[in-house]
Parts: sequence; structure tokens; C-alpha cells
Amino acid sequence: MKSIDVELNSLALLGATGWVGSQVAQFLDESHFFSKIYLMSRTIEEKQNVSRPQIHLQNIDLSKNDFEIPLTENLLYLAGGPPHSGGHFQAHWQPKALENILKKFFDSNGKRAIIISSGAVYEGLKISAEGYLESQWAPVEVSAQTPYAQVKQQEEIIVERFRKRGHIIHVGRLFACLGPGFSELSTYAFVDFLRQYKESGKIQVTSPTSLRSYIHTRDLSEYLIRWILKPSEKSETVNLCGLEPVSLKSFAQSLFPKADFQFGELPINDYFGNPKEMLNLNVFNDFMSVESMIDRLRRELML
Repeated sequence: MKSIDVELNSLALLGATGWVGSQVAQFLDESHFFSKIYLMSRTIEEKQNVSRPQIHLQNIDLSKNDFEIPLTENLLYLAGGPPHSGGHFQAHWQPKALENILKKFFDSNGKRAIIISSGAVYEGLKISAEGYLESQWAPVEVSAQTPYAQVKQQEEIIVERFRKRGHIIHVGRLFACLGPGFSELSTYAFVDFLRQYKESGKIQVTSPTSLRSYIHTRDLSEYLIRWILKPSEKSETVNLCGLEPVSLKSFAQSLFPKADFQFGELPINDYFGNPKEMLNLNVFNDFMSVESMIDRLRRELML
């Protein structure tokens, strides 16, 4: 069999025009971690502007089976985010697409991959006082009820099959993000608060005591890049989340101090991860505090 030579110190980023993907792409454009980078999505050439000549744009439609990926050492998979507000999650092709991607990547002598999953994989599990801790559980079958969580569980099951073949695949279960570049149609709580504030100056927080663990997209971007560059002989799974949970009430009041608030009484719906393993990897630990994130987001949103 003819050997396949991958490009050294290279990265393929799939999902480069989504919210998180676009922020990672911007971080890559401003830094010098790789000698060659491929930014890939269905609309990459329409939506992405880059300055570094080492960055190449490639359109790719993962819903089809005939796509090709470049010969790179590293793969960062950020495709397949949550559905937008008012829509239904339709991307049931994603698990098969991920399987095809991983096969093509490792058949081409790719070395390591990071797959971004979601805290949604924990759907139906009881949360502890310290938040979800991924090392205590991994999906072996699809048990979630919502389509998005089902897809993420399916993807992690596929990842585990490739891990058993000896491939290095890290999984990051992303919880809640803050930062610029988001879609105003997204379902994130802070985006909903922003919409309400712009419309009327009033914000209704229906479940004010619920806890979230926010991570800023800038910190997340640097963490992911340093993680994929870290030499590793085994695959890791971590929660990608903030260092400390914050209530939606406290968060909203700090982000929009001039708003007129109404607080509901819906049951608590906590959704926060335990960052223990994320910090134990020692790839990047200089995360913003909740207060710093809110201050930065107020500047980014010009509030």
C-alpha cells in the first residue's frame, strides 16, 4: 500500500462558520500555532475573512457522502451545534458524517482529533452539587429523549469505537458559552435576555435560581488549540465549562444592570459541568472569572 504523507504541523477545522467555530478561526488567524490551517464549512468562502496566508478556506457539505478532507495531522470538529430558536433539530445525518470524517482522517494517517460534544449528553442523569462529571459516565446506548441530545450520544458512541482501534480522539463536552459572533436566533439564555432588553428594556428570567457554568469563547478557543497540540498517548474526555456556576438571576442582573426585571418561579433547571478534568490536563488554566467575562461581554455588546 502506498504511504500517505500528511502535512506536518497542520490543522483542519470543521464547522468554521458556526458561533464557536468562527471564534476559534479568528483566534487561529491571530496566532501562529500551525504552519497550515484549513477552515472548512458549507459556506466558508462566503462568511470567513482571514489575513494569514497559511490559512486556506474549503467548502464542505457534511450531509453528503462524497466530501474530502485535507491531509492534516490534527482535526478539530466543531460542526453540529444546537438548533436555533423556533426550529427543530434536523441534522440526523451528523453521526454518519462524523463516522465518515474520522475514517477518512485516520485512513490518511491523521494523528489526533478533538470532537466537540455537548453537556446535553447527560440528559436524564441526576446532577450533583458539583455539577456533571464526565469521568463517571459515558453513553453506551442512546437514552436521551430530545433529538439534539440523541445525536450527541450517537456521536460519542461512534468516537468510542474509533478509540478502541487505538486512535487518539479527545472529546470536549461544551456547556454554556459567552462571547461575540453569536446568532440572534440562538436559544442561549444570554441571547434571549439581550433580545428582550433591546426590545423593551425589560427582561423576564423564568428560572432565576438555575445555575450555569459559562466559558468565554476566547478562553475556549485557546484551550482547544493548546489541547490538540499537547502530546498525548491516550484519549481524554472533559467538560468544557466555566470554573464556577452562576445563577441566571445574578448573571442577568450583572450583564444588564439597567434592565427592569421580572423573575418567574419555574423549577430549577441546573446545567453546569465540573471542570476538574479540564483543569487537570494543564494545557490552559488562565480562565476568566464570571465577573471578568461579564465585563468583557458588556464591552463586546456595547452595553
